[in-house]
Amino acid sequence: MSLEFLDSFKRSYHFRQKMLWRGLEVLRPDEWPINNIILPIPNDWWENWLQGRENTIYNSPHYYTLVHPIDGKSAYYYWQLSIRGIDHPRPDEWIRGMEARLFRLRTNISTFGYKCKCVADRIAVMEDGLLVDGGHRLACLAALGYTRIPVVILKERHANHKR
Repeated sequence: MSLEFLDSFKRSYHFRQKMLWRGLEVLRPDEWPINNIILPIPNDWWENWLQGRENTIYNSPHYYTLVHPIDGKSAYYYWQLSIRGIDHPRPDEWIRGMEARLFRLRTNISTFGYKCKCVADRIAVMEDGLLVDGGHRLACLAALGYTRIPVVILKERHANHKR
């Protein structure tokens, strides 16, 4: 057995466990148009940021930061700042680190392509298109011009289903 296979198996297992913990289960892998994915609106800042625009990745602070980089504080920075809280203080250096990670991810995908070796590598969406996991990867794929992307479709687990 190769180490790559074991790594993919381990990441798929952890992804499925994370989804089960959130009350979701994996239905199937698929491929969707990128603009069919709906982003959750986590707070008032994001809603104000949209200002009546469609709630797609193309109008997210993630995408905007990748496509329109600026010196100083980015849309991504202000979004992260807006969700600072007791549960996650999000100090400035952490936000800058996450922003740098976003740019590194885009560079990596641009250089090596977007490889889906396991279910955990796909963008996780609900049946209705609501994004569950993979927002950074989604923004990078959009910024690189991808129009169709690999997704894994999830659904809510039944209340009577045992873990």
